Amino acid sequence: MNKIVCFGEVLVRLSTNNALRFNQSDQLGFHFGGSEANVAKSLSQFNLDTSFITRLPNNELSKCAIQEFQKYGVETGQCVYGGQRLGIYFLEQGAMQRASSVIYDRSHSGMASLEKGMIDWDHIFKDASWFHWSGITPALSFSAAQAVEEALEEAKKRNLIISCDLNYRSKLWDYGKKPSEILPKLMAYSNVLLAGINELSVCLDIEPKEKNETITDYLEDLYKALKKKFPSLEHFASTLRMPLSSSHHKWSGVLVSNGALKASKTYDLTNIVDRIGGGDSFMAGLIYGLIAYRGEPQKIVDFATAASVLKHSIHGDVNMCEVEEVLELMNQKEPSRVKR
Repeated sequence: MNKIVCFGEVLVRLSTNNALRFNQSDQLGFHFGGSEANVAKSLSQFNLDTSFITRLPNNELSKCAIQEFQKYGVETGQCVYGGQRLGIYFLEQGAMQRASSVIYDRSHSGMASLEKGMIDWDHIFKDASWFHWSGITPALSFSAAQAVEEALEEAKKRNLIISCDLNYRSKLWDYGKKPSEILPKLMAYSNVLLAGINELSVCLDIEPKEKNETITDYLEDLYKALKKKFPSLEHFASTLRMPLSSSHHKWSGVLVSNGALKASKTYDLTNIVDRIGGGDSFMAGLIYGLIAYRGEPQKIVDFATAASVLKHSIHGDVNMCEVEEVLELMNQKEPSRVKR
């Protein structure tokens, strides 16, 4: 397996502590985040050769972000520099029945002002076998969407496996284009898709003729509709989250792989430490599973789900767990015992 290339924006995350509201806080916790960045770091934790590509300003804060990737073992030597600033998002942590809330501050960032021709994809893809993108970058600006299309065209030419997490963010699509006007053309290049059921309608104009009695039938119908519209698609996954409160969720995953549907067990997540990055950790687990457990869809979805369960126990955006920890949970080998 050659290098996995992840492409997206690195963000500064500023979050309230101890579930305080914004107007109660006199300090904010500082982390680096971003969906594709989280995937890259997690894949590197799984001992896969991973590279992250982004555009960021040439300043001290950006150097700190790059050092953070290097700490995780992610290759960053081909990132490009430009734009006025790093993007920021502010997170108010929810509690009990009060939901968490996010405020974005990403205008004029390096990625928002990205254009075609700024990144040398021929050089970047030289030793790559996999390319991962998400629906967040095309939401930043029309020029960023064009740059994503350029990357996808180059990845397709080289027969890379292409994965996408739709990651619909309603607060980002504000430059005059709807997701359904941009994302279907980009999705046509992809072989692997992670998406919430409701995202498919908004982003890809995909929904079955009617909702069937069981979730299994419904997801199988969605896969058929996706496959008909996007013939390159081989694997479609979705996470199923049932929030009982901000800190207590039911969580499971499903995977339709070449027409066969497999579902993970449902986990009861009590006392969640941090839910941000839960989907990204599932995406990283899915990529790892498709590589390590090829042809074993049940094992793939079980690994991805277990990886994302563990992320909910970790502060910050990134899943810092290794393969052995995921396998312990997946195989129920007393993960809660103290390791002495």
